Amino acid sequence: ILGAAGAKIYYRLTHLKESGGRALAGLSVQGFVIVATVTFVLGGALQDLPIGHLLDATVPALLVGQAVGRLGCLFGGCCAGLPTRSRWGVWSSDRRVGTRRIPVQLMESAAAATLALLTAIIAWQVPTSAAGALFIAGVAAYIALRQILFPLRGVPRSTRHGRHITLAAALTLLAAALAALLLG
Repeated sequence: ILGAAGAKIYYRLTHLKESGGRALAGLSVQGFVIVATVTFVLGGALQDLPIGHLLDATVPALLVGQAVGRLGCLFGGCCAGLPTRSRWGVWSSDRRVGTRRIPVQLMESAAAATLALLTAIIAWQVPTSAAGALFIAGVAAYIALRQILFPLRGVPRSTRHGRHITLAAALTLLAAALAALLLG
């Protein structure tokens, strides 16, 4: 319930110019991830659990959630790719026009699923004293890949430099987290 509320609130805050729609229309998986992470942190703190290790254990599942969420985008017609004539294009709709498009939702879903697998293997196989570094690395890698794929979307961005700043910040966090994992 908290995740659904977070998904709705995040969507509304990032789409202020859109008019309200149906109750379930306009959910954002990023809002769910933010609320889920805060819930894990608060719940873990209340039960005296090591927060970093708790987050490291949850990152594969959060990335699976992102992978599934992007499939929802494909079926819901949001986050659609640019129209293309390429044979690799997939017929989809942006809720206005159905045409062959760059399958950016599928690309992002595959990236999230791959990161989920990698973080699960690392969490299972590599003991680390750098608690929380795997969580940061997984989320930062996903954010970086998402920023790289944004230009393939048919939706214009609302800021001029936001994507570049976010990409630089994600790559910096990723490098720091990987260093902590390798050295920790």
